Amino acid sequence: MVARSEPIISNQNESNRLICITITMVVGGQETVLGFGSGDLNANYASKGASDAVEPVMTCYFMMWHHSEFPRKYVIPVADGVKAVHQFLDSGDLPT
Repeated sequence: MVARSEPIISNQNESNRLICITITMVVGGQETVLGFGSGDLNANYASKGASDAVEPVMTCYFMMWHHSEFPRKYVIPVADGVKAVHQFLDSGDLPT
């Protein structure tokens, strides 16, 4: 995976603040969930899976303590997630 040394910054908003756009990726299996967010908290997005179902949820653990559950509709193959992260890092835009 390619790492970027500086944050990806979008255009300035109306109050002349720089907005940082972030991406998160669940790792450790054959499936993943991607999350996209902006520093102004007005735009948050998630990956779109092949199903619109909620069950079975994908449960992920952080440091074997905190867990998050993601509805199946956000779950995608990990290979698609890696491609989307590369696209995001190369362009700074939401993957298509």
